Amino acid sequence: MASTSTMKCVSDFDETYSEPESSTDVESLFSEDPAEDSASEVDSLFEEDRSSQSEDDNLLARIAFHRSEGRSRPRRKPWSQSLVEREFDFWRCFCEKVEREPVECLEACEAEIIKAYLEWRVKNFRVKKESTIKSYWKRLSCAYIDTAGRRMDNGTELDIRDWIPTYLTPTYGLETSEKEKRAMFVQEFYVFEYAHWVEDRRPLHGLIRVEIWTLQLLSGATASRPGALVESGSAKGTNKAVWFEHIEILKIRHPEDPSHTVWAAKVNLVHIKDSGGQGRRKKFVFYEEPTYAFCLVYALIAIALALNAFRRPFKSIQELLSLEVPPSRHVLCLKFKREILKKPFFRDVEWTDVGYRISDNKALPYHKYRDHHVHLCRLVGKEEQGELYDLRRGSGRNIHSALIPEEADQVMGHHGDTYRRFYLPDLIERDFSSIYFGTPPQDKLVHAIARMGLTWDKRAPTDLTLQQKQEVRNDPRLVRLRRRRDRYRRRLTALGFHPLQTAAGHPDHVRYKAVERRINSTTITLKKKRLDEEVRLFHDTIDDLEIERQLDGRPVAEPYIPRIREFESPERALVAKFISLSLDDSAADGEALGGKAAFIDALVKLCHQQEGRRYLGEHDHQMDPIDLDRWAPTRTALAVQSKRPQVRLGYTQGESGAVEQHKGSIGPIAAGGAQVFQDHVCLLCGKVFERKFTLNRHLDIHVKAGRFAAPFQCRLVGCTKWLKGETHYKNHCATVHHVFH
Repeated sequence: MASTSTMKCVSDFDETYSEPESSTDVESLFSEDPAEDSASEVDSLFEEDRSSQSEDDNLLARIAFHRSEGRSRPRRKPWSQSLVEREFDFWRCFCEKVEREPVECLEACEAEIIKAYLEWRVKNFRVKKESTIKSYWKRLSCAYIDTAGRRMDNGTELDIRDWIPTYLTPTYGLETSEKEKRAMFVQEFYVFEYAHWVEDRRPLHGLIRVEIWTLQLLSGATASRPGALVESGSAKGTNKAVWFEHIEILKIRHPEDPSHTVWAAKVNLVHIKDSGGQGRRKKFVFYEEPTYAFCLVYALIAIALALNAFRRPFKSIQELLSLEVPPSRHVLCLKFKREILKKPFFRDVEWTDVGYRISDNKALPYHKYRDHHVHLCRLVGKEEQGELYDLRRGSGRNIHSALIPEEADQVMGHHGDTYRRFYLPDLIERDFSSIYFGTPPQDKLVHAIARMGLTWDKRAPTDLTLQQKQEVRNDPRLVRLRRRRDRYRRRLTALGFHPLQTAAGHPDHVRYKAVERRINSTTITLKKKRLDEEVRLFHDTIDDLEIERQLDGRPVAEPYIPRIREFESPERALVAKFISLSLDDSAADGEALGGKAAFIDALVKLCHQQEGRRYLGEHDHQMDPIDLDRWAPTRTALAVQSKRPQVRLGYTQGESGAVEQHKGSIGPIAAGGAQVFQDHVCLLCGKVFERKFTLNRHLDIHVKAGRFAAPFQCRLVGCTKWLKGETHYKNHCATVHHVFH
């Protein structure tokens, strides 16, 4: 039965099954040799076992690596991390005083010790504001996270947070007031531009003056933070600023009139503040403005030409401006050299042995931009010290009114309610009387009252008088510091170090230089504080004086009339003339092209000039009459100096009139020059000093102005010696004219 059924199944299988036409598929799955098939299976099993073992070892190795690395660090900027580390250094000093181990003491997280530390910081580090001590507390909390690997205990954190405003602030009188949030709009902005080009007499390098003007235009148009344009203080040495690769100079066809072409520029701001991890780069487009004062495109072209940045050199400005867009295209792009694409567009200017030099790869630092802005605030007569964020707030106000909220947040780099919390000006520019009472609106009047420039007065002091400077110099703190410095100098002189530079490395020389730096910093602080007081006093009393004048029947004070400005550089005079002009569309093409070329050419030439200091006829070289007796030579000095050759100075035509005007400040005037009775006299300009140290400090002015950059002839009457360099000049003065530096 079984064989019969088996035979039947085989016959059925034979009937239904047929050989395949090709055995390729079968050969790929089965081997003809059973022994070979068994060996391949064994090899595959060993290979899988080896791979699983290597993968296990790799995973164990990665686990050991991550264990050795420990907790991951928070994502902080380098500057923020340096502040945390600096705060931990202060904590280490505090722990040394209380004889505790710093790390263990911090990990213990004892509220009473942390309170004592913050109180110690307030007492010994001149903390004046509550926000400052809160910042110190926040940094210490970050140091705890780095040390302990976890957040601070909630009880301790809440205790310290409540203790600062309830105990520390009232006990030590910490300030809790916030700065008023002001905004600068275009009306005030133009006043700043005029002051920058016309009224400012502070010597700047031409490139710095053009760059600051360009940065002001960029800041106003884009409402960008200064750190997106120049190298911020928190990113020193990184050159994180606008690079050449972030700027494109274009000439395009006008969409409404294809036969007309215009210059344009695209600016890509990459180094945006990463606020909450949501920082986004931004691109802006600019074109030829109808007013020279606001034409950012011309400013960018001028800087690029001054730095020789274009791949194709141009023989003249007219050659560049005459370029045309080819018929087959809609745009013509001016490319920058490939080797400078990663270099900053706004360069710094450095002092070298041969004079001022434009840096090849160093970006303009933030402090130079801000310091000049503060200087302009004083120049236009502002009562309060201005900030660059005033410009950002004013521009942001217009941007929020013109764009939808999403676009405005992208431009400003904000998210959530950041603009409402930190950027809205305190003064609300709305006619609330009209809103409530229904009277005719007076929006323009309200806007005018709210503007910053309403209380500006150009009669406000911009610098201290000579008498005020002398009062600052006689401050007891400076007197004590100068006595300490003189004591170290006498010690070094007694040891035979002459000049003092030969004592470099000696402990007393190190102390001498440290005291000298402290004298300089204290002098700057005291002068700034005194100037702020004088400005506040002026604005506080000027209205009372005017009211008193009118009540007494006297006429109203004459309006402020700016004096005629004379510029050392003809290029700056030309730029100052152009900023009040507009591009005349009705003028002929050739005439308009000539005006644009003259304006850009003046900017380019100005970028290679160093503005000089005021000469002897200006205010800062006058001497206060009450100090003339102190500068007069004594009989002993006259007797000693009469045995020496008399020194007579020769002057240029411009300096002769200045010396004649202020002859009392440097001694008797003889025909053709001044006869000098003091030892410490500058033989380059004729100014006399009481001490050799002051003469050397004054000589730095001539050094920075490039006086020794090229050989020059001695300016003393009767001396024809040619001098080369500062050292040669000092040796010549000492050996021939008995003037020692």
